Amino acid sequence: MSNNKHMNLEARATIQQELDRGSSFKSIGALLEKDCTTISKEVRKHIVAQCIAKQTGMDADRAYIVGLLHDIGRRFGKRHLGHPYELVG
Repeated sequence: MSNNKHMNLEARATIQQELDRGSSFKSIGALLEKDCTTISKEVRKHIVAQCIAKQTGMDADRAYIVGLLHDIGRRFGKRHLGHPYELVG
């Protein structure tokens, strides 16, 4: 399995194509050399973004990018600022 933790646009397009063909998360993971849970999480993020977009009237792609930026911010904060609860009090 690949150590590269981030999905690129090509990998995301492959996931979509394979899902359209009826492929399982396991087979998509094998194709992309990723764990099936990574594929599942990527699909879940996309579905959540679509739901947020529908409820707020936001463009679905923009909602997805906002979610990715949120994940990046959480990782940055944890790495450089410590646990969020340490900042309170």
